[in-house]
Amino acid sequence: MDKLEASLYRITGSTTRVYINCPDGVEPAEHPDWLDVTPASVDGASTLFLLTLNNRDLPVDGNQGTVVFCNKKKNELQTGITVNIMDAPVKTDYTAVGSDNTYTPGTSDGTTPDDLAIRIKENSSATVKASSIDGVEVKIDYPEGTPEWLSFTGATAAAATAVATKATASLRTQDITFKPIERSMGGAQKATVTLVNIIGGKNYSFTVTPVYATPVLSVISTSAKPAQNTFVAGDDASTLTLYRVSGSTIQLKATATGRRNRQRRRHLPDGKHLHRHTRRRRHLRIVQHRQQV
Repeated sequence: MDKLEASLYRITGSTTRVYINCPDGVEPAEHPDWLDVTPASVDGASTLFLLTLNNRDLPVDGNQGTVVFCNKKKNELQTGITVNIMDAPVKTDYTAVGSDNTYTPGTSDGTTPDDLAIRIKENSSATVKASSIDGVEVKIDYPEGTPEWLSFTGATAAAATAVATKATASLRTQDITFKPIERSMGGAQKATVTLVNIIGGKNYSFTVTPVYATPVLSVISTSAKPAQNTFVAGDDASTLTLYRVSGSTIQLKATATGRRNRQRRRHLPDGKHLHRHTRRRRHLRIVQHRQQV
């Protein structure tokens, strides 16, 4: 039995055509469950058959199967065609996400997806390259009750129900840039991005995690009373100096993109003591001075 070959992309509905010549007529004798074999036309001794992948998610042993055709009058006269299944995946490239952002590969078994951590700051963004046969659309899912905090360019938004299109057989690469929406950052949590494979192949999903910068402390202008009260910011520790007089006070402002600014008043009542305060890895050291007369 002679063996011919045909190839299909792993896309539900992917179809190829084969012509089988036999003066007595020909019919399929056997074929895999994942493949439909349909006669389309007959021209003399030549019969055209359509080979169609009916379910891309069914397992295909070795990514190939065999269709056997036989002579209608003598079934023992047979010919076979090996049908190879080729993947039509979405492939991602994270080399252009930017030095401020971090890419963590997912697990090899697919239980944990890739994660892209975007540092939230002014004009922050991250670009992911997506390669596929016919392009991708983007769908973003957020935890229930949390804001939709990501915008993107370089692809269209996916419809509620994806519709597969016929392959153009050309590889397409898209630069998809994700940017945080600053006004929507309050309460933002990890989002799941799905690159919807337009041609109908398997989709690709990864997560995007917002990473907030450490708040920056600064003095609110003219808030120091007396004016000799000072605040000096440092990389690891900051020092706040208050004079020990009645009503001695100073106001600080903590600023971080994506968080609400908060003002904090430090007040030193007469006869009271303030102690060193720690907030995560940043320290605020408070020094007391007595007023000299």
